[in-house]
This record gives sequence, structure tokens and C-alpha cells, in this order.
Amino acid sequence: MYLAPLVLPELTSPEGARTSVQARVREGVDGIKLMTTSITSRQPFPSMPLEVVTAAADEAHRQGKVVLAHPTNHAGLILALRGGADVIVHTTPDSGAWDSDLVAEMRRHNVALVPTLKLWDDVGRLQGLSENERRRFQAVGIGQLRAFVDSGGSVLFVTDVGFMTDYDPAAEYCAMNAAGLSFTRILESLTTAPARQFKQGDITGTIERGKRADIVIVEGDPATDLGALTRVTRLYRGGGRSTRPRT
Repeated sequence: MYLAPLVLPELTSPEGARTSVQARVREGVDGIKLMTTSITSRQPFPSMPLEVVTAAADEAHRQGKVVLAHPTNHAGLILALRGGADVIVHTTPDSGAWDSDLVAEMRRHNVALVPTLKLWDDVGRLQGLSENERRRFQAVGIGQLRAFVDSGGSVLFVTDVGFMTDYDPAAEYCAMNAAGLSFTRILESLTTAPARQFKQGDITGTIERGKRADIVIVEGDPATDLGALTRVTRLYRGGGRSTRPRT
């Protein structure tokens, strides 16, 4: 089993959850992330009480902050949905396929999903799984994303860099495509979907007069070759200033 190399605050009561959220807001955070089911050296993994999740989410929303939830497994996913999370960070291959009832509940709660499919291959390597075992594990996450996308769910692009040390997003694009996302949907997950989710659509996300001019120029046509998304030739940031990407 893999462990996150950090110590997180443990929220044990609704009052403590509200106090912790208030403290994080004073520190200047843009959002609150909850690990609704923790990853520990022993199983079953411990989960946050629903009333604690709800209190944390309510306080975050009262403060105008988005709530992200790391679910880990099915129990954590249900807690995130019913507790008021806005974004589910990671699919949950450990929990098996997402059935239609679960996906319908995700849609009722209007959550966005960060799939991090590449992460599951990385986790498999840390666990010493064979290549075939890693592929099967990742395939569960791909199937979960496919079920969510087929239901009309909103997807946000993230690779979980920070925990992972591989910065190349190419494998994530390919895995998302295997889940049924066209180039257009992948582009949306990089641009308009996050702008909409984080209420920044009036200043970014699309190329329009009056919006912040952050533009990425790539070599090739990503509509026919997703690899073109990784061949960045120039960046335009903040209304005209251009820089060349590092090689």
C-alpha cells in the first residue's frame, strides 16, 4: 500500500471542521480539499463522519470557496457527494465499476470529476504490480470515467503531478480518449470546464475580446493527433507577453 508523505489535520467534529476551514481561509486558500476516506497502512480505511464533511463543506461554501474531495473508495465517494463536495478528485479503481445508480447520484449532486487516470499506473508501480495488473487497474478507472462522461458529467484535467514525478501529460490524454473523450471534450477539460467550475468564465477559458489572453500554440493538429497537445511551441500569457516552453 502507498502512503502520502504528509500529515493532515484530522477533523473529528462539525465544530472542529468549521474552525479548520475558517483557519485555512484566513491563510488565503482558494479551495478546501477533504480526504473523505483516508489512506492508511491498515484496512478498512477510516472515513470522515458525514456530519463533519457536511460542516466543512457548508463553511467553505459560506466563505465562497470550492470544495474538493479525495474519496479513495466507494464509501468516500458517497460521503463526498452527500456532504456537499463540488469536485471529486480521482476516480476510484479500488471500488470497482461505477454502476448507473452511483453515476446518477453524482449527476444529481452536480459534481465535476478529476479522473487522474495516469495516476493509477504510477500507483501500481509503487505497489509492485506487473504491467498487466497495472493495465487492469487503470482500466477500471477508465471505465468509471466513461460512465460519468456518458451521463453528461463535467471533467476537469489534472494529472496529480506533485505526488507523481512524471510531468508528461501525454498518457493522461490517451487514457481519457480511451474513456470516450474526444479531443473537443479533452480541450474542454483544460479550458472552459475549469473556468466554469471555478467561476472564472468571465475572464478566461475562451478566446474572446476582454478576456485574459492565455494561449498555447502547439505543433500539429490535436484533433487528429492527441500527441500534438504535448508539442508546445509557444505560450502567450496575460495579454500579449509570449514565452517559449522549457525543453
